[in-house]
Amino acid sequence: MAWYSILPQELTHLESWAARVFFVLGLITIGPWAFLILLDAAIWLYRMILWDFPWIGGRARGQQRPRAPSLNERPDGQRRAFGLRGVETDTGASDGSQSAIENLDPSELIPMDKTYKDRLALRKSILNQHHDIVVAVNDKPQTQDPRTHTAVSELYTFILGKYLPTRYPSMFKLRSSNSNPLLENLVTGAIHPTTLSQSTPTIEALEILTQTVDEEFLILLPELSPESNEQPKYILQAYAACFPSGFNTREKLGLRLADIHKPVPGYKEKIERSMDRFFARIEVGRFVRRVNWSVTIATDLFAAFGGTHAVVGKKEAAIEPGKLNVDETVLRCERQTLHRMPVSEALVFAFHTYTYPIRQIRDEGLGEDMAVAVDGLRKGNVPEMHIYKKGDVWGEALKEYLRS
Repeated sequence: MAWYSILPQELTHLESWAARVFFVLGLITIGPWAFLILLDAAIWLYRMILWDFPWIGGRARGQQRPRAPSLNERPDGQRRAFGLRGVETDTGASDGSQSAIENLDPSELIPMDKTYKDRLALRKSILNQHHDIVVAVNDKPQTQDPRTHTAVSELYTFILGKYLPTRYPSMFKLRSSNSNPLLENLVTGAIHPTTLSQSTPTIEALEILTQTVDEEFLILLPELSPESNEQPKYILQAYAACFPSGFNTREKLGLRLADIHKPVPGYKEKIERSMDRFFARIEVGRFVRRVNWSVTIATDLFAAFGGTHAVVGKKEAAIEPGKLNVDETVLRCERQTLHRMPVSEALVFAFHTYTYPIRQIRDEGLGEDMAVAVDGLRKGNVPEMHIYKKGDVWGEALKEYLRS
């Protein structure tokens, strides 16, 4: 009988049994959690050790560094969002106009389809007509970065020397050469070197990329001399973009992300800090994507001179229902991707543009879904996005047509 017992000596066996019961209940309650914590730690330690192995480990193969479990992300790296009903809900992005960011399989980085040859011909024509807008390298003295050539050269070699001939062997073939392997485009017949010499102009690499893949590339590098110890600010140092959506990419060259997105409603107040953190956290080996959409009227794929977004101080009259020019109205979607180069550590923001005639969307039975999405522009965290995307101009007329 313990000294602190309050029971008579003849009842001490009850006390002993009660202690045993509570001990068992404690093991049942705490045991599974303790086991899961130890298992999680063991798995994470195993992955870390495996990641560090030379030649065969994840580090050597350019994979993403193992991270500890997080309540903010799912195991595949996608963001978690928790609803009040006790289930996960995908809240999407703050403007209500785009899907949430998700991880991307590297094999899906550059899509190919039956429009490839025609789109390349269009890209070449646009490059010839608007060269200084389509490709550019930052040469502003205050923001120029000597790392830019290395970053562009690294992307160039990755795309032409590795990705295309491996992912699409029926379209691209490597040819041996005395000094430098060559990539032959079996669709167009074009032949280009797979690596660049230090003396090759950076702009030449961008021109070749523009005429080889139907993809836009924006090269971003962190500031050389950051102003504080906060997250690094990324600057657009070079690009190759044939299909800008409503803006002149040349005017964005040498600017920070925040300045590039200055016209976007709510960016500074609600997105800027989280976007800077997100860009800084993108690790080598991780590829992510999102989708953005807009509606354009009488606008070509090359839309560098406006027409997609509202202009401050310029008010456009709303299109009356029944007066929409259906044949010139299209849904414009951008499949946007982001990844980091392993050597230069530059971030590569790329996007592929798709356009769908509004008539096709309605005829395929997707009119109501599209109309609901248009209404959703007003209901996001940034209702001003509705006006920025000119929803106040075409919104009612478009919904009337889609639901007719």
